Amino acid sequence: MALTYPNPRLEDGVVLLRPWEEQDLALLERGSRDDYVAEIEHLPVPFDDEGGRKWIARQHAHMENGRGWTFAILELATGEAVGGVGLLFRHPPGAAEPGVWVVAEKGGHGIAERATRLLCRWALTTETGIARLQATVAPWNLPSQRVLEKVGFVREGLLRAYASWRGSPQDVLLYSLLARDLDDASPLVAEAQPASADPAGAAQISRLQERLATAFISALRERLVALVAYGSSVEGSFIPHFSDFDLAVFLHGEFTVEDAIAVQAALGDLEPTPFDYLQTKFVDVSAVATPTLVPGSFAVFWGELPAEPAYLHNPDLLRQAGKRWLDALPGLIADDRAAWSVAAGSARRQRLVRLMMTRLKPALRSLLVEHGEPPAEVWISGWHQLARRWRDHDAAAAEALDSVLTVLPSSGREQEVACGETVLRLLAQIEMAARASSSTN
Repeated sequence: MALTYPNPRLEDGVVLLRPWEEQDLALLERGSRDDYVAEIEHLPVPFDDEGGRKWIARQHAHMENGRGWTFAILELATGEAVGGVGLLFRHPPGAAEPGVWVVAEKGGHGIAERATRLLCRWALTTETGIARLQATVAPWNLPSQRVLEKVGFVREGLLRAYASWRGSPQDVLLYSLLARDLDDASPLVAEAQPASADPAGAAQISRLQERLATAFISALRERLVALVAYGSSVEGSFIPHFSDFDLAVFLHGEFTVEDAIAVQAALGDLEPTPFDYLQTKFVDVSAVATPTLVPGSFAVFWGELPAEPAYLHNPDLLRQAGKRWLDALPGLIADDRAAWSVAAGSARRQRLVRLMMTRLKPALRSLLVEHGEPPAEVWISGWHQLARRWRDHDAAAAEALDSVLTVLPSSGREQEVACGETVLRLLAQIEMAARASSSTN
């Protein structure tokens, strides 16, 4: 059955979603220059107008054949088409999957989030027959994960070898959105976007992983078993030019001084763009396996993880880890208080804010588990998901966390000081809440 476009058109004062038109050929040509956009959108490469017209005709055919809706995204301030967004029906009946892209130069303004939010809210609150929206995202595609989470999507888990990318099996993360989730979605604030869902960011992450794989293969050769991204680089809470890229290196034997020298020489002057720093841990697979990774919060991007279950935390172990974190928190906060009191200069303030944020995430996760939240879900939640969960227990603290996420990485003395003071206070609030929780148990 043929579908119709929403009437009135979907807009929010910043973007408008309209049918694809021949005048959008220039936009499609720009999109075709990006390998990632061209591949996921099946744009003609090399681009020509005839191929572009056929692509537009296919978008209209989706509606005529009842498969779904696709739109060009119009930026109202400039009157320029800057990307595309769509929604196609999927299995099971009543489910549909959104997709969005914007040209790289328009990234960072919340356009992808606004377009996705408009379309998803319309789909779930009108008579479309859609009860569930679901999206699959590559673990390395952190910008797209952030867009989904800001709109209100909930991560359900990791589907291993579920998709194919250029002929190779690929793990994907599964997200879903129901009508009841819409009220829990974070408010739309363009300035709060730590990064956009632009393909350039995903391409940077992919290139970084390729460079790391090349370097470690060169340095460790046959001793290298697997390279695994974990933590914020996978869970969706990565903040560009602020967060670490967390890397677990699985190898045969101990990582020696000579290994470190060889890896450093192979990496050279590698800048971990779009991350700020590489944080690495090494796992000797010839030793007794101990839990190292959280299910759903890691992605193997080279090699194969041996005896995978032995390296995974279970809910009980996560609870134990959380208790250890909360026990250690008073001492960590004492160190942070002392360091912050003499944090003169921008570079030192920024380093301390980043350090305190690395403490805040596990501390908050541990507290939420103490409050009865499920460990397996909490420990794969990104920053914005954690803030939403915290809102149910301490709305003011969650709002303060959102205010920090809005401006990171901070710049200028005023922002740096405000961020540092807020994070230090949040750590102290978690310590007090944990102490109160333990006294009542």
